[in-house]
Amino acid sequence: MGFFYFLGKRKFYLQVLIAIVLTIVLAWGVLQSLAWYTRHGEVYLVPDFKGKTVKELMNQHYNQYFTLNVVDSMYDQKQAPGSIIMQNPLPGSEVKLGRNIYLTVVAKKPEMVDMPNLRNLSLRQALVTLDEKGLPVANLNYVDYFAKNAVIDQLVDSAPIEPGTKIPKGTFITLIVGKGNNPGQVPVPFIIGKKMQAAHYSLHMASLN
Repeated sequence: MGFFYFLGKRKFYLQVLIAIVLTIVLAWGVLQSLAWYTRHGEVYLVPDFKGKTVKELMNQHYNQYFTLNVVDSMYDQKQAPGSIIMQNPLPGSEVKLGRNIYLTVVAKKPEMVDMPNLRNLSLRQALVTLDEKGLPVANLNYVDYFAKNAVIDQLVDSAPIEPGTKIPKGTFITLIVGKGNNPGQVPVPFIIGKKMQAAHYSLHMASLN
């Protein structure tokens, strides 16, 4: 008896048919399971969460549709502490059930930074250093001093502040700057159309208030 002997048996074809049916059923089951697991064709639009708190989102049961993750915080005195200011994915994005939503919220307290030592730096160096620290300049107070645009002192609320002092990020710093022996005129920068912060920075870079 060889292989061709089985080709003439009805039982052989029945077993082959059963094997094919089982393979099809198994494949169909796997595909259905994958579709169920990935929620095939079922998507949700991401709402705009800005201005809300994570607690509010939980109370509104958004956590049943998305996985809410707070990944960063930023201090903004104009926004309510704990409120959401950025999200990823963006509002209107189509996502699957359970998708991670990454949130940035307003910190309850401002970030503290070390006051740098600006004394004896040039005005340009001092402005760049303050910008990197997130410390805006309140005013430039020019006094008689031989070195033009040299920073003589650094103040917070009209009082000198020592380097290394912990202060809230966003604190306004006043710089005492030298006029130089021959203070001359400087060109006024073009600030029309700029935002206030950028306009102040351009003016200060030009030794102006």
